[in-house]
Amino acid sequence: MKPFKNLHITIAVLAITLFFSFYFRPAVSRAEDTLIKIGVFADEGNETCHRRWDATADHLSGLMPGFKFQIVPVMFNDLRTHLEAGTIAFLICDPQIFAEVQAEFRAFCLATMKTEHGGKTSSECGSVVFVRKSSGIKTFQELKNKKFLASHPGSLGGWSAAMHELKKESVTPETDFASFNFAGASELSVIAVLNGISDAGSVKTGALEKLEEAGKIKISDLRILKPANFKEKPDFPYALSTELYPHWAFACFPKTKSELAEKAAGIILKIKAEDKAAKDAGISGWDAPRDYSAVADVLKDIEIGYFAMLRNMTPLKLIKRHIYKVLALIGFIAFLLIALAYVLRNNRIITEARKTIEKELEERKKIESERQLKREFQSIIAEALQLFFVIEDFNDCFQMVFERVSRRLKLHRVLIFEDVSPKSAKIIYQFNAGAAPLVSEKFDYAGLPSWKKCLVEEVMINYPQNASLHEEIKSYISALGAGQLLSLPLYINNAYSGFIIFSCAESDPLWDEYVISLLFPLTNVLSATLEKKRNIENLRQLIGTKDKFLTILAHDLKSPMASFSMLIDMLRTNMLGEEKKNLTLDGIKDSISTVIKLIDSVVMWAKMQSGEITASRASVSIDSFIEPNVSLLSGPASNKNITLEYQKCDLTAFADSSMMLAVVRNLINNAIKFTRPGGTVKISACLAGEFVKITVEDDGVGMNKATIDKLFKIGEKIVSRGTAGERGSGFGLILCKDFVIKNGGDMIVESEEGKGSRFIFTLSAEEGRGETLNKSAEAKAR
Repeated sequence: MKPFKNLHITIAVLAITLFFSFYFRPAVSRAEDTLIKIGVFADEGNETCHRRWDATADHLSGLMPGFKFQIVPVMFNDLRTHLEAGTIAFLICDPQIFAEVQAEFRAFCLATMKTEHGGKTSSECGSVVFVRKSSGIKTFQELKNKKFLASHPGSLGGWSAAMHELKKESVTPETDFASFNFAGASELSVIAVLNGISDAGSVKTGALEKLEEAGKIKISDLRILKPANFKEKPDFPYALSTELYPHWAFACFPKTKSELAEKAAGIILKIKAEDKAAKDAGISGWDAPRDYSAVADVLKDIEIGYFAMLRNMTPLKLIKRHIYKVLALIGFIAFLLIALAYVLRNNRIITEARKTIEKELEERKKIESERQLKREFQSIIAEALQLFFVIEDFNDCFQMVFERVSRRLKLHRVLIFEDVSPKSAKIIYQFNAGAAPLVSEKFDYAGLPSWKKCLVEEVMINYPQNASLHEEIKSYISALGAGQLLSLPLYINNAYSGFIIFSCAESDPLWDEYVISLLFPLTNVLSATLEKKRNIENLRQLIGTKDKFLTILAHDLKSPMASFSMLIDMLRTNMLGEEKKNLTLDGIKDSISTVIKLIDSVVMWAKMQSGEITASRASVSIDSFIEPNVSLLSGPASNKNITLEYQKCDLTAFADSSMMLAVVRNLINNAIKFTRPGGTVKISACLAGEFVKITVEDDGVGMNKATIDKLFKIGEKIVSRGTAGERGSGFGLILCKDFVIKNGGDMIVESEEGKGSRFIFTLSAEEGRGETLNKSAEAKAR
């Protein structure tokens, strides 16, 4: 018994283990299949519907694991409820029903039914209108005032297709029939006609053939009515009275999952005539989906069902019909609007914040860029100043500076014009970057009168920013090939002396910043540089003139002083008689007089150059400074047998009388000096426009062109003596011209060697005239 000592304990443990293993076993079970409902239009009753279509549901269930398909018979009246509730995923229905649900619920056809009879297969159907063969009715027109019994109002073949043909034959069922009703089934409609209860009826195609095969009727007892212009369909296997339309449809809805619909359609289309699903349904299978638009056209024409409601639908009726959908839509739209407003508000806040940040960043970048530009421009200006004041070759300086400026501003040309007269200027320097059109070196102010005016009055010419520029200026800029141009005036010694042109081939949006930051101060540097250059040139010229002047002065002083020394030596010898002594003293006196005149002329010229002597201009008679000189110099003229001629003129001029006395005296004295004995010196005055022209003319020795060119130039040695050996330094004529210029006039010389000379000077006839001429003459003198 020892082996069984603990048997009861073992049994107890085993029992507990089995209990817990059974009670707490894992709950493993097969998941239930998903139920998929197929709605079928039960025009022949629910029992017939299940008998025909349950096999199709089983066929789908067998080939689609995880899904259980179930047939749901639906009638026309409760079809909408199913569709709105979404209780059915697929629908097998009459083409009329499909056309309506396609229009209203956006149903989609997956396959079209096909049938077979007498060896012929078709996926189309229609309607058959029939009467008793013995009735004598042969046409649609003869149906008027007869009793008519259709099979079903919701069937295309049972009634709608027939009604469409009747209307085309001008038969209106509501008014032309003696009575009109629906039997509810095809068999009832046929039996009623055969038994004389109704004169005529209509059923879907194929119904008569099925009843005959079932032994219930004989088609030969009936007459099939057809429209007047009916075209026979030899390939169609059934009796027919109407046009053909697509057969029953296997359809799905938008809520049906696309993957499920695709699988179901694939299986349905593969059903063969010998399959149980096809045999039970009484069909030969399913064909590819057909176009049901012709069915919709029929329903629209006869105004049946959804299409009749659609035609008579008003906006108010539509809202009432879909009140819950409308309310839901309004609520959804309101929600969207609120959400949109919220999003737009936040978006606006974000956008404004982003714009603010971007603006701040742009401003910072702009400030930094401006600082960088300023530093760079300051560097360029500093370099320009250093180069201009260190390097003596100005062209090299210009080239180096403008190459750097051109790289920064993309300049393609820089031109510096200097005035050569009040009416014209010429290029003294030009910089061209790349191939630029050639520019004339001369600038004519007369051709562009508004150019200088614009520079002087408006400080600059800025194109194209300045839209009010004259067309003549725009034409000149266009000829330069400039898309952007800036011209600034050059002032040298505080006087307008020309202008500078900066131009770009293309327009630059930052041009204004560049103008302010660089070109204005750079132009000031250029003006200062040109002023320095001109002053250096003038200084060099003055130094050269001074050297020549001192050389000539020393020579002119040396001759009389040497004569003076020789005469003194002769007097010391006491070897001269009284007469020769007197002649010697006269020679000494003449030499001293010559030296004094020379010194006086030099002193007066020096005072004029320093500005110590100024012209005190007033209205003065021309005769007042000519006649005294004629009287004064008539003696020296008589000594040389020279005739002085002057005719009083009674003219006045605006001039300094004492200066004019000196000018006329010097000119007449020179004429006497270089006129041969027996000659004539003529003095005349006449009015020439706004000026008085005074001429001193002689028929003496004259001068060649080389001598004329030297007459009024300091430092030029003119070696000549009068016809009686008279000496002259040439300073007298220089003083004469300076005096005339100081009085607002000018002096010219006309002479031909051996035929005499003509000195002509002009004075202003009225106060205020001659200022322009004065400035021009002073510029020439410089």
